[in-house]
Amino acid sequence: MRVGYSRLCDVIGRALEAGPRAIRLGQGLTEIYFMRIGMLIWRTIVNFAKQVWLLPKNVSIAVEEKRRQDTGRVSEAERLDRIRNPSKYAGR
Repeated sequence: MRVGYSRLCDVIGRALEAGPRAIRLGQGLTEIYFMRIGMLIWRTIVNFAKQVWLLPKNVSIAVEEKRRQDTGRVSEAERLDRIRNPSKYAGR
């Protein structure tokens, strides 16, 4: 198993050293090219899983923020009503 890991590190190291230009020039780096594509696909899958995992938390945060905004609107409406109709609130 360690041999495979070492090989992976070697391939990734060569990909980082070669850069995208060497891949475009076709200098025998197809293995590195496929490794980059594989890593991109892997990162996409992991990020998607993170988004799915955090979805309930994000929904609860959005609902809480909406409640907070609604509460603020009610108090703002009452404040504006007091300014527009001070006679209604004279005794308070």
